[in-house]
Amino acid sequence: MNASVKERQAWIDLCKQSHAHFKVPKHILSFLPEDISTTATGRPRKFLLAERVINRLNETAKEKSS
Repeated sequence: MNASVKERQAWIDLCKQSHAHFKVPKHILSFLPEDISTTATGRPRKFLLAERVINRLNETAKEKSS
């Protein structure tokens, strides 16, 4: 489930209208629920989610620099 660039920009624009500038996200990433590992109690494993986000942002940065 990848959000298109227009959808991401729409979310950012919406946040700009109602939030302070430092609360507006710079990046919006979408993940499928089954791609997020959870603990035995069903909570997301945040350190794994953070690693996945860092990897995806690095991939996007490499694509933009190429």
